[in-house]
Amino acid sequence: MSLLSKISLNKPDIALRAYVITPKESAETLVEELVRKGLFEPLPPQEAGKALEIAKKRYELSEKAIGLFRELSSLVKKRVEVEVKELPWDTDKALEKLVADFEELRDIATRLISESEKLKGKLEKLQALRIVVTELSREGLLDKSLLDYEGVYLASKTLYGGVKDLEYVASRSLKTIFHRALGEEKAVAVVLLEKKVYESNKSLIEKLEIPVRDLVGGEEQLSLHNVDNAIREVEAELSAIEKRLEELLESRLYELALLKVLAEVINSELGVLGKALSSKYMAVVVGWTLKSRVSELEKIVGANSGYVVYEGDPNPPVEFNNLKPFKPFEVITEVMGLPSPSEWDPTPLLTYFYLIFFSLMYPDVGYSIGLIIGARLVLPYFVENRETLKRLINIATYE
Repeated sequence: MSLLSKISLNKPDIALRAYVITPKESAETLVEELVRKGLFEPLPPQEAGKALEIAKKRYELSEKAIGLFRELSSLVKKRVEVEVKELPWDTDKALEKLVADFEELRDIATRLISESEKLKGKLEKLQALRIVVTELSREGLLDKSLLDYEGVYLASKTLYGGVKDLEYVASRSLKTIFHRALGEEKAVAVVLLEKKVYESNKSLIEKLEIPVRDLVGGEEQLSLHNVDNAIREVEAELSAIEKRLEELLESRLYELALLKVLAEVINSELGVLGKALSSKYMAVVVGWTLKSRVSELEKIVGANSGYVVYEGDPNPPVEFNNLKPFKPFEVITEVMGLPSPSEWDPTPLLTYFYLIFFSLMYPDVGYSIGLIIGARLVLPYFVENRETLKRLINIATYE
């Protein structure tokens, strides 16, 4: 089929933008060899710099998109499969918009997660306080001032946190009123401290303190009912935030999948190039190479410990790709203009046309030459009147 195409309507040889990646010490020699063999045409420095800057930004955008996908997909609780059926025509522009949208969504999700973490911490402290209230109620020792009090000489605090931190504070207290381990790492305690000890360890104590008055309101009497109400309120608030976060993510699952696909497309295209651009030991040279000579280019670059990354262009340069017999007739096509990448090269058909035209014209030319020769060399022997001879020669030559 390709041979049939080459002898009828042929496709031109399209150029690809090529990024030749090679060790810096051999870059100059390699490029000279490629240019000498007609395999590579480097871009002018200014144009090359612009192309590399664009490639670097595309790579960085794809890396950012992959990071966003990992961050946001880790927040999706349900396992889902999303099929991306069609990619946007302009993948770069689409990815740029998706990244901007998901950065905004990530900021919202981060705020919701931050609120959720605060509520979880508050809920943990309330649940620890519930244990304290339950136990002290049984012993008849429950008093709000016992759990949260600051006086002139003494301070009484309810603490929740790491076992070692609580042991440290308890060792400096006048009395540990209550202590309960909650697993291997956490514990809750009520300690009575001298005011000067409290002040000297205030930063640690404030970190561990359960603010009883803030958590259950300003009631004079503290009860299990108060604590349970506070727990239910926090659980409801936490559930609402988690539901909002889940709905926010689930409403954008298709776009999230599209973000991943587009990022991987660009990253697979420019992955090696992106790493080379940030390397101190590698050089990147930008230029054009013809599709028909890609294998030759890769062979030479590979032999020099290099690598080639290709990038399509919406309006690339083209070269004629005709068989040797048609090459002299390329000048006719070139006068009319080189075909675009999407157009056929009419050179083979033009070749046939001119061959037919000249083959039809040659007999007429031969006939005319015969008349001229006959009129000038043969007629004088048959016509004696010079005036008549002159007229016959003119007729044979010009008419």
